[in-house]
Amino acid sequence: MSKDSVGLQKSATYLASYLRGESERVSIPNMSPIPETFTQSLHAQIWVLKAPFDGFKTHPRWLRLFIHKQCRPDRGESFKPLDGSSLAICWRDRLNCPLGNTFLSDYLSLEELDASGVFAPVPVRLALVAWKHIPTSSQIFQTLDPLIGFILTSQILLRLESQSAFIPSDKPSSEYPTTNRLSDWNRFVLRHTKSGNFWFHFVSMLFFFGSPFLALITRNPYWLALFFSSGVLGTAGHYFFKDGGVSVKEATIQLMVPIFVLRMFYLLTIRRYEDEVKKAQHARESSLGQL
Repeated sequence: MSKDSVGLQKSATYLASYLRGESERVSIPNMSPIPETFTQSLHAQIWVLKAPFDGFKTHPRWLRLFIHKQCRPDRGESFKPLDGSSLAICWRDRLNCPLGNTFLSDYLSLEELDASGVFAPVPVRLALVAWKHIPTSSQIFQTLDPLIGFILTSQILLRLESQSAFIPSDKPSSEYPTTNRLSDWNRFVLRHTKSGNFWFHFVSMLFFFGSPFLALITRNPYWLALFFSSGVLGTAGHYFFKDGGVSVKEATIQLMVPIFVLRMFYLLTIRRYEDEVKKAQHARESSLGQL
């Protein structure tokens, strides 16, 4: 295997490690630089600002998750990212590049990539299998060829978006515990630190637990309106007092939230909640220090 092929294999392993969320344990010492022609085509394949279907948008910041810093050329404004309509062209150009073809073979053959679940959806897997085994001269292959480009881009990006709360070079806000390393309880604590917000949550707790009993006792279902409005009231406390970032959806569909609210007021009653806040802040700082 040539020196460039070894570098491509290392790069492929590096990319697969990001898919598994293990980038902090991966290092690539003395990795051979990838030739500029291959780098351009890989940029064009992944750096997609628009997609041909609604509801899917990528951001250039994801590019650094795929390409090691030694592989990124300093092009500045001279390098223009391609949009989704041009992806089929750059995909074909990359396959025509020998080194690009080598990278594709190494990348798709990685067991880590298969285990990551990127190609888990049945339609995606069937398209990939057909594309790899159908003769390149067939019309079906020519049809699948640009689709595989979209699959490799969209599936990987969408998976990364759900796994990566932020990128190491980004500075997360101190108000938002965005790292996935924190426990659910620590995230809750860091989002509930203002005294004014406590009062909103106290009334919200009364609505949540008290209104069903009132509805049963009085046989009046209209009391249940308070039950369904409890999440909105709790979210309003976060909005007015700038106490973390919680949406109405988070406040209403997460099953542990009512239990955490009860636990919070119990700790407030025995005056131990401040200790929990300090523990959660320490856990966040330790987690950020590991990136």
